[in-house]
Amino acid sequence: MAACWPQAVGAAIARNAWPARIARDGTLHVATADAIWAFELGQQAAEIAARAGVPGVRFAPGPLPRPEAEPLEVAPPEPTAGDRERAAALAASIGDPELRAGLLGAAEREGIVLWTGVYMWFSGPSFETPAEIRMARLAGAHAVGMSTVPEVILGRYFGLRCAAMSSVVNFAAGMTGAEISHAETKALAPIGAAKLARILRRYLRDRAADRL
Repeated sequence: MAACWPQAVGAAIARNAWPARIARDGTLHVATADAIWAFELGQQAAEIAARAGVPGVRFAPGPLPRPEAEPLEVAPPEPTAGDRERAAALAASIGDPELRAGLLGAAEREGIVLWTGVYMWFSGPSFETPAEIRMARLAGAHAVGMSTVPEVILGRYFGLRCAAMSSVVNFAAGMTGAEISHAETKALAPIGAAKLARILRRYLRDRAADRL
């Protein structure tokens, strides 16, 4: 399986996802570089299983083979203790642990996996370039988008408590080699929106019940 994996999924995916084991029922378990890759590839599980010649495939973050050196990839600098303290001070005025825990709990009760990570904002209105995506990954981002951050900044300015959820609808530029289209975004966004609506309804019902 390891020998044919890059041909089955392509070089870009193979660098971030690698076969870990085959279960007794034939399901191929694949380790991914992070939770975002696991989520995105999970949306293509049926197609990838067909190409790999297995009955099913499951993705989860896990260890990957040591990659060959790539001259264009630069390891991000390790943050110092001072960097971490300054970052924590900046985030403290934005983050709301109670809202975050409530939304995560609501998602769990709805049977929806809600991944957590670092969101990086770009002004748009165009998709990010492959170079910008490489920069975002070096900076520690797990997802990028053109919204959310300005709204949170304005909300905190007016003293509002804020929490954000994002629906990831496509791989970023340069990750798979495929061309990004707005049509893909429009097709997949309603699926994520329906899940977000279920989470919000559950969260609001839970809050209302707590106050009774």
